[in-house]
Amino acid sequence: MEDFHEFAEQVHQVFETLNQVRDKALLQARQLTRLSAQTIRAIRHRSPGTTIEVLIPDFLKSDAGSLETVVEARPDVLNHNLETVPGLYPEVRPGARYFHSLRLLQRVKELDPAMFTKSGIMVGLGEDRQGVTQVARDPLLLGGAFFGMGTGVSGVTRAYSQLLETQVMSADSRRAEYATDNQYISQVDNGRADADTGLTPALNQFFGAMQSVSSNPTNVAARQALREAARRVKHA
Repeated sequence: MEDFHEFAEQVHQVFETLNQVRDKALLQARQLTRLSAQTIRAIRHRSPGTTIEVLIPDFLKSDAGSLETVVEARPDVLNHNLETVPGLYPEVRPGARYFHSLRLLQRVKELDPAMFTKSGIMVGLGEDRQGVTQVARDPLLLGGAFFGMGTGVSGVTRAYSQLLETQVMSADSRRAEYATDNQYISQVDNGRADADTGLTPALNQFFGAMQSVSSNPTNVAARQALREAARRVKHA
């Protein structure tokens, strides 16, 4: 019997500790909510033209009036992210509830119909196209103004296209071939441009010989010189 009373006392102490932790968490949440509202009002006072957007939690573990406290501070945009599709909530948002978050966005419009609401999700977590489409529509059907999608960067890896890599390698190979061809062409061009043995003096000699033959077609020496000049042009 004494063992039972000792056990009951231990259980009571555990619950007392849990209640203290809960009360402390609620107090901290209440203080943060009030601080957020005070910050919004301070910014509005110091800079009336500044557009203020706040990102809020679902307030599941906060006082019942936490949402009202933030809305009464009148930010321009109130953002609460749905984070993912309903089917992935146990993995992505354990402890949260999809329809509670939707109801929170709807409640904002009930408290202040003129306030813009905003929500968003992360993609790439295992959702399908139909689920994303539905989640994108839900807050808009409740009067939401903005909806966005993003993805976490921690699991993103850079992928290189095999086709692009092959094309780049092929282009580099062709560029090397073109450089070699250009080197040979330059050598040939420089040789033909030589003032003594190049193509230019050979052509000058050939046209000179042609002029001589035109002037005296029967001259054997002139005709022999034309043949020699033609040979030089051929091998220049």
